[in-house]
Amino acid sequence: MTLVMKNVDKAFVAQGRRREILRGVSLKLNAGETLALTGESGSGKSTLLHLAAALDHCDVGEIYVAGQTVTDMSETKRSALRRDTVAVIFQQFNLVPSLTVWQNIALHARLAERFETDWATHLCQHLGLDELRERYPDQLSGGQQQRVAIARAMAVRPQLLLADEPTGNLDEETSHKVLDLLLDLARQEGTSLLLVTHSQAIAARTDRRLHLSQGRIE
Repeated sequence: MTLVMKNVDKAFVAQGRRREILRGVSLKLNAGETLALTGESGSGKSTLLHLAAALDHCDVGEIYVAGQTVTDMSETKRSALRRDTVAVIFQQFNLVPSLTVWQNIALHARLAERFETDWATHLCQHLGLDELRERYPDQLSGGQQQRVAIARAMAVRPQLLLADEPTGNLDEETSHKVLDLLLDLARQEGTSLLLVTHSQAIAARTDRRLHLSQGRIE
């Protein structure tokens, strides 16, 4: 089991008021399984992904990633987990401005000591990034930056890939290519994919689908 969440609660306090984001959320994701998470804006989808990536702490419940207990994990071990086991495709891209496209793609994989030139080249070709390798993020469109973020996450061949609306800024043709790559990675490498999407067409292509509403899994 790559990801297990048991009865997870998460709330935030803003302007003196407590807002519950997740309430008693439980889910399991097997090795090589693909799961689509749908739900309206503000339902807690991105928060759930951040918890699964060990980027935040839950208030109540238990989270396990690749057999490791994340709930009480130190920040050093959380960083190691994100380096070696988990990759995230963020909505905000989070590219390093001072690095070229190629350097951004290679960054996570090099940190994990798993960079493979042939695999990174394959990703560039299939994501239409070949001619953009020497450009910097500020020289790219939003859709191009999104594709770089996707390639960077996939370059490390993670055990758990978390994708937050990975096709949100892409045209229909590129969206299909990206989804094909994500599903191929899961099938061939045994990568578990948790995909947040508003698209029912995309969700329909994954092994399972869950709907999050007002912080609860339906």
